[in-house]
Amino acid sequence: MTFAYLPNANASLDGIYKGCGLGHWVANGYANGWLAVTTNVTWDLGTTASISYYSTPGACSGPFYAAAQFIDRTYPELEQETVQGEGEHMLAMLNILECGQEQQQIVRQGIRSDFAKVLANDNYAEMPHHEKADRYYRIVAKHASQQCSVS
Repeated sequence: MTFAYLPNANASLDGIYKGCGLGHWVANGYANGWLAVTTNVTWDLGTTASISYYSTPGACSGPFYAAAQFIDRTYPELEQETVQGEGEHMLAMLNILECGQEQQQIVRQGIRSDFAKVLANDNYAEMPHHEKADRYYRIVAKHASQQCSVS
């Protein structure tokens, strides 16, 4: 027998799968959200959508969602600027995540450190765009949620 903890009694799987996870990030409401459902279920059986909803519901919309879209659209620039340690795209991303001036330096250092480990993977060059962007987003979300007011 399996038990699940559902903190929000009004949560529905189609709502979670439409509004959270990779599907929401990629599909962004296209086809009335059903493309997001299909993407979430196909990609990982909806695991990331459910986890993001129950652990950090704010990641399904708001600044984290806006940052995810920004990362997806500007990943090549963010990749380069992260290696360099600064740049206008990194600054914009940190502003989206409501990171104050004092926190930005700490967050940038944390992102650079973790991202260096991703770049060191032998298969990094062959990774598809969505996988690279997803790994980067997870790193950014980790550090922003620890340091910035968006947490």
